[in-house]
Amino acid sequence: MACSERMCTYVTSLIPYLYMDRFSFQEAVLADYIQVLQSYSREELLSELLDVKYGQLEKLSDEALLVELNEQRKKQRN
Repeated sequence: MACSERMCTYVTSLIPYLYMDRFSFQEAVLADYIQVLQSYSREELLSELLDVKYGQLEKLSDEALLVELNEQRKKQRN
């Protein structure tokens, strides 16, 4: 069973990460993410930001979410 070109490229691009310590791995992944984001349009960047923020807020409990929203409102007023 042959893998698709996209999947093969993705898997082979991860090979250098196998020999990194945790900090170096996180740093390399973040650098790759930033490089990809540089090619995004404004709309794609806004969509990515909303997805990330939604994921963060979704993990919070209801009480923690209310606290976060209240803090955001305070920041917007100032």
